[in-house]
Amino acid sequence: MPSSDIREEEWVLKTHYVITAEDDSLLDNNQLLKDEGRFVFENSSFSTSFEIEDVWTSSLSPTSAGPPLVESGREAYLAYVKRMDWFNYSFRIVHSSDRGWTFDDEYVVDNAPSSEDSSVDIKIFRGELFYITSTVHLSGASELKVRRGRSASELPSAVVTVLSENLNGTRIESVASSGALMIFWKEGSTLRMGRFDGNTWTFSNITSAVAFTTSLASDEVFLYYTTGGGQINVVRSQDFGASWSTPQTVISLPREVNMVSVVWGSGRFHMVFNYRRAPLQILYSRSRDGVLWENPRVIATYSMNYEDGSDDLSIALYKENVTVAYENSSGRICLLNSTDSGNSWGAPWSFGDTHAHSPTLHPSGRYLLYLEGRRLNICLLNRYQYTSTLRTKELYIPALKKIEDVALLSRDFSGNITFRLLSGGVQVYPQGEEWEVLSPQIGTLEGAEYTFIHHLDMNESLSLRGVILEMNLTRDSVWTPHIDSIIINYSTAFPFTEEFDDSLLIAEGRNISVISGRVHLLPG
Repeated sequence: MPSSDIREEEWVLKTHYVITAEDDSLLDNNQLLKDEGRFVFENSSFSTSFEIEDVWTSSLSPTSAGPPLVESGREAYLAYVKRMDWFNYSFRIVHSSDRGWTFDDEYVVDNAPSSEDSSVDIKIFRGELFYITSTVHLSGASELKVRRGRSASELPSAVVTVLSENLNGTRIESVASSGALMIFWKEGSTLRMGRFDGNTWTFSNITSAVAFTTSLASDEVFLYYTTGGGQINVVRSQDFGASWSTPQTVISLPREVNMVSVVWGSGRFHMVFNYRRAPLQILYSRSRDGVLWENPRVIATYSMNYEDGSDDLSIALYKENVTVAYENSSGRICLLNSTDSGNSWGAPWSFGDTHAHSPTLHPSGRYLLYLEGRRLNICLLNRYQYTSTLRTKELYIPALKKIEDVALLSRDFSGNITFRLLSGGVQVYPQGEEWEVLSPQIGTLEGAEYTFIHHLDMNESLSLRGVILEMNLTRDSVWTPHIDSIIINYSTAFPFTEEFDDSLLIAEGRNISVISGRVHLLPG
């Protein structure tokens, strides 16, 4: 086997494995790209976990609130609009009990016959699902409906609340705070809100706007909007939408801006938007209070894909990692990533075919949804945290949903697949001792537990600072590895037997058959 160096400081990009290697054979049968001596895991960085055909484009309109997908513990719910035939739509929902690894139990919530356009959103408020639909009928009539239930199966028969008519388009955006559920939409040029406090609905006009987006910071609601031209304005509510502040202009530029997307986390707001010049510019800014913003900076330039006219932007945040998704002129999904809270940005990279569009990131960064034609792709990111002797770092690793993805760090796709998970070390195949796995088991929900034992002879010394777990898996295994703090650090020169346990947690209820394995010591 070839030797490879793993540079700890390179394990920071949310959508990349970054590996240096001595042997180009690692590229065989793998989707790895060689760039300036670095192997960059790229094409399968987002692993599609679920696909839905014939999804109506409007049901994936990017918003700061993210895609129509919500989580509650291990439960996840995805809402979408399925196009049945011309002018006939069906509102659907699918459910996942393993945080998006698999979806099942599709329910038809409602049908929208003789419709020109339809859109959907979903939120969890006080333990209940709220399924929100907007429809413009061929007759010109329009409606906004809300269903609520404790589970997806309750929604089809749930009581329908009709909130409004005379919609200007079908775009809706909702915010679920601790005190109220708020739904925003446009009627003509007026931005309206429906507010549910748990007992009653109230309705109000907020302001005049061309486009809008929302951000929830703790329980304070920020509503950003444009009125045409180069200004971005904000109104705020500190009482769950019962009252709103005086409008303030937060960004003012000489050219038109659009597709504003905002995310809040760790005490800071992050904003991206399109700046209308040729080529288009993606501008980024950030703020501590949501009102005073830094001067916008250009983080990317691109040309619009005029085939579908999409210039959608979406932003997500996890700790110091900020990710922006957009569609380039060739119809591929592009991602920008900052690992230092927006101080610096990496170069954009793209994936998907030439018919991809409408990328939407969940604010947490766990999910990416995008369309290829009318096929909705739901993709996952997984995160690992490991502890080294130097510091703790977050690893952003694509979710290994497909067994083919597991093989990306193996020699080939034949036979049993060997996956190597690194634990803060510097060598994949170090010289030195090996700890053999005793009694391999089959893991279930709680994982398989292994004990590694090493014996030292008299006067033999050994200094350890990390281990590598190597497992041979059966091809039908569907899993993601998770390892907690298997770093050890000691030095000794006398006979001893050291034992420690490490649990391989079988993520999200999937089974794994471990037929053999071993642990390599990393020299100190």
